[in-house]
Amino acid sequence: MVNRRIRTLLFFFILAGIGGLVVAVMSMKGDQKSGVITGSVDALKRLERINFYGVDGSRKVWELFADSGVQKKDDVVLLDNVRLIYHMDDGKSHTLTGRKARYNRKNEEIEVEGDVKVVSSEGYTLLTGFLRYSLSAKKASTNRAVRFLSDRMDVTGTGLEADLSTNRIKVLKDVRAVLKDVYI
Repeated sequence: MVNRRIRTLLFFFILAGIGGLVVAVMSMKGDQKSGVITGSVDALKRLERINFYGVDGSRKVWELFADSGVQKKDDVVLLDNVRLIYHMDDGKSHTLTGRKARYNRKNEEIEVEGDVKVVSSEGYTLLTGFLRYSLSAKKASTNRAVRFLSDRMDVTGTGLEADLSTNRIKVLKDVRAVLKDVYI
C-alpha cells in the first residue's frame, strides 16, 4: 500500500516536471517568433488581442487596440500592430495606426513607430514614421518628416506639434504646402 502511494506520488511529480518543461519550451519559441522584444528581464507577461480604453465619466474618450504585446515591470506595454481611436466631444474621431508602439500606462503616453497614419473622421490624413501622443494632455508631436493630406491642401515638412483640445496643428520646419481648388 505504501509502495503504491509512493509510485503514484512519483508519477505525478514526473508528470508535473514534464509539463513545466513543455510550458517553458513553448514560451521560449513564442518569444522568438514575436515582433516585439520579450527576452528582457523586466518583461512580466505576453499579451494577445489587447484593448485598453480611457473614460471621462460615462463617455469613452479613447480606445487602444493591438494584436499582441509585452507587459513590462515599469507599467509600460510594448505593442505590435496598434490602432488608437480618439473620440472627440463633438462626435468626431481620429484613428492612429502603426506597426509598433510603447504605451506608458502611468503617464498615459503612447509612442507609435513604423508606417504611422492618423485619419480623422473629417477626411484629414497625417503620415509620418514616428508619433508621440499624450492621452491626458491631448497633444501629439514628432521630429520626423510629416505629410498632411486633405481635399483642400497637401502639406509636407519636418516635425509636428498638434493640440487636439484647440484643434491646432503646427508643422515645425521645411514646410511646403500645395493648395487645391483655390482661386486668388
